[in-house]
Amino acid sequence: GLRVSSAPIVAFIDDDCTASSKWIKSLIAAFSRNKGAWAVEGKTVTKGPIGPFSHYIINNNGGMFMTCNMAFRKKRLLEAGRFDERFKHANREDADVAFSILEKGGKISFCKSAVVCHAYLRSSFFRELRKKTYYMWDILLAKKHSKLYTKNIKVPLERFTPLYILFWILAWFQIYFLIGLVFVSMAELLYRKYSFGIVDFIRFLFLQSIGSFIVVASAIYGMIKFRFNPVNLLR
Repeated sequence: GLRVSSAPIVAFIDDDCTASSKWIKSLIAAFSRNKGAWAVEGKTVTKGPIGPFSHYIINNNGGMFMTCNMAFRKKRLLEAGRFDERFKHANREDADVAFSILEKGGKISFCKSAVVCHAYLRSSFFRELRKKTYYMWDILLAKKHSKLYTKNIKVPLERFTPLYILFWILAWFQIYFLIGLVFVSMAELLYRKYSFGIVDFIRFLFLQSIGSFIVVASAIYGMIKFRFNPVNLLR
C-alpha cells in the first residue's frame, strides 16, 4: 500500500477498528499545526469491560505508536526505511518504524481528536498463548534500537514473568510454593485493572504459568536467530 500510494500523507488503520467521522480531517489538521512532525498518532479507545482474554488497544495519550491509528508523511516514512518485513507477525513492526523516525531526529505528534474505536473482541486461551512466542520480535527491535528499546520497553519479558518462573522453581523443592502462583496471578490481574470472574482467573493462572516459560524461550530463540547480545540492554 505504501509503495503504490501517491498522496503526501499516508494513514493506517486496522481491520478491527472503526474511524470517527473526522479522523482524516483531524490527522491532516495535526500535520498542518505541526510542520515538523514526521508522523501523527491518534487516540484509540476500546468500549467494553477489559479482561485477561480481551483483544483491545487503548492509546489515550500517545507514545504507543500503534499503526491501528497513525499517519505519516510518506516522504519521511520512506526516509526512515519503511516497515521492516522481517517482522512476520503484527508485533513491534510499528515501534520499529517509530524508533527509526526518532533516531533520525523526526518528531511524532499526538492528536486526541483523531479517534479510532478498536472493536471489543474476546480472545482465546491458545491465541494468547501463541502471542507469547512473539517476544522473539522484541529481540529484533532491541538489536536495531537498543537505546530506545531500553528507554521505552526495558526488557523482552512481561512484567510478572520472573515471579511466575521463580515460584515454579521453588515448587520443585516445596510444593506449597505453588500457592505463590495464585497470588502472583491475582496481583497481575489487579495491577492491569482487568475485569474477571473465577473461570477467567483460572484460565489466566494457567496461561501465565505456562506462558512465562514460552516468553523466555522465545526471547532466547530471538537472541540466537538475530545474533543479539543481551548485555547491550544494560549499556
